[in-house]
Amino acid sequence: SSLAAAGPSLDGEPVKDTDTPRPVSDYGKSKLFAEQEAIRYRARFPLVILRPSAVYGPRDRDMFELFRWAAKGLFVKISGGERYLAPCYVEDLADALVLAVEKDVLSGSIYFVSEDRPYSWSAFRDVLLRTGGVKARTVTIPYFAAYLMGLLSEAGGLLTGRPALTNRQKVREARQKHWIGDVGKIGRELGFQSAIPLEQGFARTWKWYREQGWI
Repeated sequence: SSLAAAGPSLDGEPVKDTDTPRPVSDYGKSKLFAEQEAIRYRARFPLVILRPSAVYGPRDRDMFELFRWAAKGLFVKISGGERYLAPCYVEDLADALVLAVEKDVLSGSIYFVSEDRPYSWSAFRDVLLRTGGVKARTVTIPYFAAYLMGLLSEAGGLLTGRPALTNRQKVREARQKHWIGDVGKIGRELGFQSAIPLEQGFARTWKWYREQGWI
């Protein structure tokens, strides 16, 4: 599943699996619906639901856009103050999936997966640029302009038949202040601990993108 199924934290405290879900995008709503459907059958077969946050790493195409534009010297953020997120490196997610299969836990259990600390968007940018050895101008745009860009990108995708670089749903998610899930439960019950901090994960990801000619 995804942290998007739960929605962002409203007060900066990590979202718990017992909190009422408040997805802010169609993507998040679809993930929540899938969870609810799966939970209906939790008595018939073992079920564990993982909600990773912003997943990144080699082969990822979504967060790749941040790397690509940073390499070109541009970093964009939405106005409205600082935002926070707890990222999830792909290998950490893979480790969590293995633990979910191996451990004997209550069927229907839900766990958030991410690094065990949030980063401000400013710190996120600094790590991105430093690990990539690049310099980029930070451009702050108002929400309405970002929303319009998402709309135009969607229209361009429809006209060209190519995937849109962004869309209104992603912009709505990016506007939220705190994308942070509570990883205490997955640590206690599955024994999960994120092993790859952002600095190391970004360095690995830059290396892979460059070796593969993506950047």
